[in-house]
Amino acid sequence: MKPVSLLVLLLAFAALLVPGPGARAERASSSSTAPSPMPPSDRHFLEDAAVADTAEIVYGTLAAQKAFSPLVREFGQTMVNQHARGLDALRQLAARRGVTLQLRLTSDQISQRNRLTRLGGVFFDRAYVVAMARDHKERVAMYERETNFGGDPEVMSLAARTLPTLRQHLIRAQELAGQRPRDSAK
Repeated sequence: MKPVSLLVLLLAFAALLVPGPGARAERASSSSTAPSPMPPSDRHFLEDAAVADTAEIVYGTLAAQKAFSPLVREFGQTMVNQHARGLDALRQLAARRGVTLQLRLTSDQISQRNRLTRLGGVFFDRAYVVAMARDHKERVAMYERETNFGGDPEVMSLAARTLPTLRQHLIRAQELAGQRPRDSAK
């Protein structure tokens, strides 16, 4: 795989965030009724999940570019691809429900990105996979809470559909970090 600059990947990702020409027509052709109000907890879930997906895409881009191990590079690219799809699903649901998502990284996520950017080789790999194990453990818990206790059926359904993928990410990150034997995931 040819190294691609972080700037090019981030610009390509930004292009995904801009609605295409059909988005306006699609909105215009949809029913004119206003979306039903969403409970604040579900709105916060959508916002938090979108920011978390954005961070995973940023971290995964770094891993795909600079990881020492081909397995970690591959995992990073998987994170980019799958979290971009997840973010797209979140954005579509949020748009249907009239929720505006801010995709700014938190200060902790910026610190994590900066730390990863400074590291190289096996030190990068270790820090990345440990961070992915920790982050995905938190994400699985967040999505389980939404699935079980959310108030909006659409948001709860999206969380439930996403959980298996997040659990797979957690298992793989734990394997790469040496926190889980490879055969225990079967």
